Amino acid sequence: QIHGGSAEDRATLLQESVTHAKASVQLGFSDPEAWLGLGNAYVTVYFQATRVAADLDRAPADVAKKLEDARNRVL
Repeated sequence: QIHGGSAEDRATLLQESVTHAKASVQLGFSDPEAWLGLGNAYVTVYFQATRVAADLDRAPADVAKKLEDARNRVL
């Protein structure tokens, strides 16, 4: 959780957490902890900042896309 600061400052920090989580996934595509971090970042953005359902939908959509990409590379 992010406490203190303005709502804008918190939103900026939360967006940075999503950016860093995405970078982590890029570095460790097969690392489940990286994916967990990305999903957690999106859920935190939802609960701490936006309350926009699309933020909750992004993590599963991202995971599904990456898994499909991985399957296509294997085949």
